[in-house]
Amino acid sequence: MSIDFETERCIPIGEAPKNIPGRPSLASVYRWMTNGVRGARLETIVVGGQRFTSIEAIQRFIERTTRN
Repeated sequence: MSIDFETERCIPIGEAPKNIPGRPSLASVYRWMTNGVRGARLETIVVGGQRFTSIEAIQRFIERTTRN
């Protein structure tokens, strides 16, 4: 699945830790989008040279990484 910027609430990647339980470091968020966790990557988009994710993408990432 990918981010639909017309319907999802996009945020700059630098603000992602504020929207994730436990407030992980920004370095962790970058690892999640590049390397992933258990085969799941945090979805991002680039607009005008700036990287964004969405609240919904964060939710999907958490759901995929916490499955049994």
